[in-house]
Amino acid sequence: MDNVEETKKRLEQTIGTFSFEIQDNTLGQDEEQSKQIFSQGILTMLYQIQDSITELKEQISKKDTETIQAIMQTSLNNAKKEESTDTIMMKMLLPELIKNPESFQNLMQMAEIVNKSKK
Repeated sequence: MDNVEETKKRLEQTIGTFSFEIQDNTLGQDEEQSKQIFSQGILTMLYQIQDSITELKEQISKKDTETIQAIMQTSLNNAKKEESTDTIMMKMLLPELIKNPESFQNLMQMAEIVNKSKK
């Protein structure tokens, strides 16, 4: 983002240097040639400004992408840290129970026995 401010200042300075008065500094050239030379100079500067703006957009887009990725990674890390023991156990057990439904039935029967014994 430091480059953004520098480039912005540079663009402002460049635009401030434009002189919109046609000056006939060259002897022997007619008014039309002077206008053409002036127009070419302006176009060159405008293309440079356009290139600078494009570069700024790319830098901003890159920074935005990096920021979003950092936020997502931080969120994922925080979510992993905040998982309860039950959630972690379920993540480990569910794939195994799905592979072996009989184990799931046995687990449910054991849970019923434990619940009955607590009452």
